Amino acid sequence: MSVVNTKNKTKQMSELTGEKLILFLKENLVEDNLLITPADENFSTTNLGDARVFLKQAYQSMQVSRAKLLSATLNVDLWLNKGYAVFEIEKICNPDNSLTWSSWVKESKSYVAKYRKVAWMLESYKKFGNLALSFDSIHVNRENIKEMLQNQNIAAQWK
Repeated sequence: MSVVNTKNKTKQMSELTGEKLILFLKENLVEDNLLITPADENFSTTNLGDARVFLKQAYQSMQVSRAKLLSATLNVDLWLNKGYAVFEIEKICNPDNSLTWSSWVKESKSYVAKYRKVAWMLESYKKFGNLALSFDSIHVNRENIKEMLQNQNIAAQWK
């Protein structure tokens, strides 16, 4: 494995289905208990072995940070769904209220819809929060992931 992965994971993932998609996702799982080390601005060495070790640790730290960002995004997505449910109840109980959902969240409808779709799909699958992938990778490939999760044995592995 190289120290830095330069492939576009979103594009790479979009071409995968079935067993290949499952394997790709598993390869991008990170342990959430890995130590995140801050960047050491004073790091200097003339030894390639030391540089390799440092770069590998930095890359692992970046992967953990990416997974934590995806996990946080999925949590916000769930709150968007809960907020939308409350908004719908409010509109039913108070039909004279002219407030729109898009004005309430102050974002475009496509932004909110995108996050809500993924949140509903992955609500029961907490392990997705440990993937070192971007939210966009998950969103673009949501149909393939949805199909993959139809298999109960596979779905159980992601809970």
